[in-house]
Amino acid sequence: MIWPLLCLVFWQDPQPEIPDQAQVESALKRHSDTWWDNKNNDIKRVDLPKKKRDRQDGFTSFPLIAETAIFLAKVVAVLVIIGLFAVIVLTIIRARRLVEFDVEEQTQQEFVKLRRHLLPDELRDTQGDLLMLAKQARKGGHIREAFAFLFGHVLLTFDASHLLVLDRSKTNYTYIRELGNHANQSFFKKLVHGFEDHFFGPNPQDGEAWDTLLGEYNLIHREQSHV
Repeated sequence: MIWPLLCLVFWQDPQPEIPDQAQVESALKRHSDTWWDNKNNDIKRVDLPKKKRDRQDGFTSFPLIAETAIFLAKVVAVLVIIGLFAVIVLTIIRARRLVEFDVEEQTQQEFVKLRRHLLPDELRDTQGDLLMLAKQARKGGHIREAFAFLFGHVLLTFDASHLLVLDRSKTNYTYIRELGNHANQSFFKKLVHGFEDHFFGPNPQDGEAWDTLLGEYNLIHREQSHV
């Protein structure tokens, strides 16, 4: 029983040596210059070393700026593409409308030629563009002929637009009734009265009345062209 106890005693770790007071004071005195301020009789203030500034610190926000710039560039590029696409589409639509208008204009002119024989006797054998002849007559002071040519041109135009149907058996007032409540009836009624007053009536030579009617017709023609 003794041997196990002896082995246990020798196996235990040796106790650490505890320095005496004299050793502690001697060690503090030797290293006092590193931590004690003899002048102020206090512990020295220790300043932590300043961290050296990394050259890249000034560029820490650069990636964010670059990403923002790239995003804005993409947005601008998308807007430019959309704008170009819109311009192309509008150009195609406008070109198509112009082509359709030219085709309609040519078709109407051909139709007018075929229907010219249905005009009143005074205008049936007239050669040339009736609207151009009307303007030339107005410029030359021939108001009677200007009213007649304008009336014939409007008859052919309304006939081509299917607002009325030319027929040699119809009277001018039949055409007025045929227009019914159409927006152009008021204009046509004034044109009929002007034509009859100047061609069959007292012929007042009212050039201003002709100018007014031509202006109304031009407005009607422009509105029909944009439909």
